[in-house]
Amino acid sequence: MGLFNRKQKENYNYNVTRNAVNVNDLNETMYFKPFTWDFKKKGRFDFANFFLQLVTNRIFNGLQNVTWDTTEISYLASDICNFIDRNEQLLMWSYWAQGYAVVIVEDSGLIRLPIQNEIRMDANGKVINRNAVVVYSNPYVTERKTHFQLCSPILKNINANLNNSNYVSENLGALGILSSKAVPLSPAGKAELNEKLQKEYGLSEDQFRFIVTNAEMNYTPINLPIKELEFNEKVKDDVNWLCNFFSISPDMVLGQSTYNNSSEAVKAFYRTCITPIAETLLQLARTTFVYCDNELKPSTVITYRITNVPELNTALSTECNEKAAYLDLLMKFEQTGIVDTSEKVNELYNTVKDMISNV
Repeated sequence: MGLFNRKQKENYNYNVTRNAVNVNDLNETMYFKPFTWDFKKKGRFDFANFFLQLVTNRIFNGLQNVTWDTTEISYLASDICNFIDRNEQLLMWSYWAQGYAVVIVEDSGLIRLPIQNEIRMDANGKVINRNAVVVYSNPYVTERKTHFQLCSPILKNINANLNNSNYVSENLGALGILSSKAVPLSPAGKAELNEKLQKEYGLSEDQFRFIVTNAEMNYTPINLPIKELEFNEKVKDDVNWLCNFFSISPDMVLGQSTYNNSSEAVKAFYRTCITPIAETLLQLARTTFVYCDNELKPSTVITYRITNVPELNTALSTECNEKAAYLDLLMKFEQTGIVDTSEKVNELYNTVKDMISNV
């Protein structure tokens, strides 16, 4: 009704600009789709993109539990933490798709992602932009290849197997030979008969199920060893390779973990996948801080922690035991009078205070 409400349209104030509030950013330089299939082939579906998104989305969901923080009051460090937290998906997608993640620091101090066609490379594939902070992926450092380029053959195999499975199921389910004296033998007659059978007979609602005729006809089915092709098993193997390539257990992606080992699977996921990614982003954030800082503060003011993961909370007891043992050692040194440990005790007090406040 609002579409035809002219009165409401007249009362609308067009001078007021109402822009969307974007929680996270979009960037055209990160919009990259790995090549997995020839898009010109009809009847082909991009199954590989689904499985790739299935894996990367699992990683992005894990990154949501990584909280970026500072160990002391620093507006620059806080801005960098907010920037990393807001753009971690785009930075990692660029890391996988292009082989590097880039942060541009303008002369005004603004921290942003690169815009379209802004990145400049030298002959060795090194980013040479002014005011650019770059971290390169391991495949790009060693072979100048990206993650998506390396896993492209696996993605193509997934597309080929699933599309072939669909083709076999839809087109070869009732493959056979129809023979009779009334069946035409000329090439034109056989082509006309095949076209008519394909259009008018089948299992759809608007097709005939049976051929009604007075002539004696014989149908000889052709049994293909479809099960022996094992399309689905090949896809499972490829998905396993894809998950392992991104350091994720296939159980975490396919949801096959049992109740008994799910906790260990979550711990392994954050230990082998999320933590290395967070360390890569931390390296980028701390380098950006050193590049922008004029107060000569250590880059260690920027840090991160993993929250909202109950399976990882058991590590807190281990850290508490280590802090308690360290405090006991300091107190023993203090009692012997060998060294003054009051400064170290105060540092430990502040560390434990922050640790407790972050629980």
